[in-house]
Amino acid sequence: MGDVPQKRFHGKVLVRRGDTEIHVNVFDDDKNVVYQQIQFAIAQFSGDISPATEAGRELRRAAQVVDQAAATRAAAAPTPAPKSTTAVATTRTKAANAPVCEECDQADMVELISWVDRSTGEKKKAWKCQRCKKWLTTDH
Repeated sequence: MGDVPQKRFHGKVLVRRGDTEIHVNVFDDDKNVVYQQIQFAIAQFSGDISPATEAGRELRRAAQVVDQAAATRAAAAPTPAPKSTTAVATTRTKAANAPVCEECDQADMVELISWVDRSTGEKKKAWKCQRCKKWLTTDH
């Protein structure tokens, strides 16, 4: 029995979430490890770690280092290019000469949609069935 530690520490946390009770038990030979694990469990459920112990202070310092590293990465990240200011006007026209949709065999919900391509600036138009949301393959 020479290998068995003389002291064994136990920590217990009870967290209530509505009608649910969560019990967390921690056992270790080192008191600071027990405190650290208990505070980690509390943080998982409430997001709040109180640095009442050396383990808590260490957790808080580690969290600050992680936050600072994330802020540094965010500052170094390239900013996205602004979206093109090209007009993206979309017009929808129901026409008497609308083609029949291949999916639903109807022409009453087919519309001619016109837009300006953002990448090329070219004016485009195509037929789209609003019932089944399919683009039609006609050359209008």
